[in-house]
Amino acid sequence: MPFASSAGNVVVYNLRYYSTDLATNAQTEVVKQVKIDLEEPHTSTTFVGSTWVGSTGTTVTLDSTDDLGSGVAYTSYCVDTDGGNDCTNWSQTAPVGGSVAVSVTNTGALPTVRYYSVDNMGNDESTTTILSVEVPIDETAPTTTVSDPTPTGTDWINDSDYSVTVTPADAGSGVANTYVCFADATQADCNPSASLPVAGGGQFTVPLDTVPFGQSKSFKVIWYSVDSAVPANSQTPDSVVVNIDNTDPDTIVDVNNAPETAWQNAASESFGLVVTEDDSGLDTIYWCIDDATNDCDPVALKANSGTPVTISMADGSAFEQYVRFASTDQALNSVDGVTPNEETADADNFVIIRLDQQDPFLTGQFLIDAGVTYTKDTNRNVTLT
Repeated sequence: MPFASSAGNVVVYNLRYYSTDLATNAQTEVVKQVKIDLEEPHTSTTFVGSTWVGSTGTTVTLDSTDDLGSGVAYTSYCVDTDGGNDCTNWSQTAPVGGSVAVSVTNTGALPTVRYYSVDNMGNDESTTTILSVEVPIDETAPTTTVSDPTPTGTDWINDSDYSVTVTPADAGSGVANTYVCFADATQADCNPSASLPVAGGGQFTVPLDTVPFGQSKSFKVIWYSVDSAVPANSQTPDSVVVNIDNTDPDTIVDVNNAPETAWQNAASESFGLVVTEDDSGLDTIYWCIDDATNDCDPVALKANSGTPVTISMADGSAFEQYVRFASTDQALNSVDGVTPNEETADADNFVIIRLDQQDPFLTGQFLIDAGVTYTKDTNRNVTLT
């Protein structure tokens, strides 16, 4: 007696039968079930392939069912760790409680678990498809950076307003949140964990406090990022110090090497200059020589630099000149990287140099009365100039 079924189905027939003999004795009816299982088992996993694992490995649970069929005999699986689609290390494991646990570790490539199940009638799920799930593993913390206009920690900028640029970076699961704080570098460090997190991997800026003209300040910026893996990888807090010098230098004459105020019978005069610049440090002292207008700009001209200053003149001559002076420091503008703090040569930034090596000379005029061309006077007046 044939029993029919079709692929992908499970059919259960109840076969009832009995026999009678020639004396009409009847057998008690017998009921037998005929089960036909042509349905493949089904395997699934609750692991979500888009979830990054933030550890050295994880366990992927494979759940298999065979509905009304003969039951799952085993689940076959492999872990493809070379980034290809050709794993050969298949394992066959009978499910316990309907599940098989697969251990996945980080090998550097993206692990992929491939799997299928076979039931007790030999129906093979792989004849239809071999299922797979990617298991991305991220053990590496983010590498977020912050712009540093003073990279050596001793350099200075002269911006009154400056914003650090934060660049979140994570090559694996991506940056989830970044925490940034700043404080006066002379005070206790701030705690970035107490700051509001900035979500995502996009670049952003954090403005530092304004440093008014005539002041200087150093800020310590501290930051770290966490990525999107579960559990998250956290960056070790990093920091930079941003030095802002918004004070012009102040140049004065060295009292221990000052020029004479009176006229000097000399061909040259030397004197020293002293600069007060306690923050970024002196870059250059400039000076220029001017006449009575006293309005040359030493920084703009950049004609002379250095100290001591020596003023010379040609032998046998005399002059009175103004020497104006001013300085620049080492705090450069963060935008152009060139412009320093420049002192303005004001009314106090000059000295007068008076040099005279010219001999005096006399001229005379003999005065006589008009119309008189000679005289016999023994005494006459002569005017000398």
